[in-house]
Amino acid sequence: MDRSGWRSVLERDPWFASVTPGLAELILTLGVERRLRANEIVYSANDPPSGMYGVLSGGVRLSQYTPAGKHILYSAFSPGTWFGVISEFDGLPRPHNAITVAPTRLLHLSSAAVREIAARDWRYCFDLGRCVVVLFRHTLDLLSELRALSCPARVAQTLLAISDHEIAVGGVGGAPRVTQDELAAMVDVTRQTISRLLADWESQGLVKRGYGKVHLLDPVRLARIPAAG
Repeated sequence: MDRSGWRSVLERDPWFASVTPGLAELILTLGVERRLRANEIVYSANDPPSGMYGVLSGGVRLSQYTPAGKHILYSAFSPGTWFGVISEFDGLPRPHNAITVAPTRLLHLSSAAVREIAARDWRYCFDLGRCVVVLFRHTLDLLSELRALSCPARVAQTLLAISDHEIAVGGVGGAPRVTQDELAAMVDVTRQTISRLLADWESQGLVKRGYGKVHLLDPVRLARIPAAG
């Protein structure tokens, strides 16, 4: 994909489409395309800042393992969207695991490139800052949606988040290491509900139950479990 292809994808995002032409050109000039396989780590939680990323094709899932032992699926980013911006502003380690959900192409704007952009024109900082605000608003919307998620969607998202954590720490295949009792406690339902749901998903070819593990056979379909109903 060449620079004109990058632009056509990235301009699907209202933020990139609204930045000044000079900043858009700098991003396209300084950005480097990266190609990743499915279930490949872009960065792990607690990694140092490494730049921001625009999704050109495929997709990336952000998830978090909290100190309290909760696995949270933060969001999924599709072509045209940007992620990894917050650490560029506060300088703190990455708060999430970022894992590809399919063969993916990213436009990587390194930390050095972000600093160069800021040095070129201080007004560009406001444009970059708006990208953080877009992500913040997205987070607020996500929090509202999470409160209304169906039980199957909560279970699916929890399994996906655990899988991301296993991949990030080097677990083979990223199979979530979790018992049905533990999964029930995480999602706040009964073990019987989890057992019935996993059995149903196993019959559909979505998962395969193992001893202390749940193998995710079709993460893409799991991610599409309806949020309601």
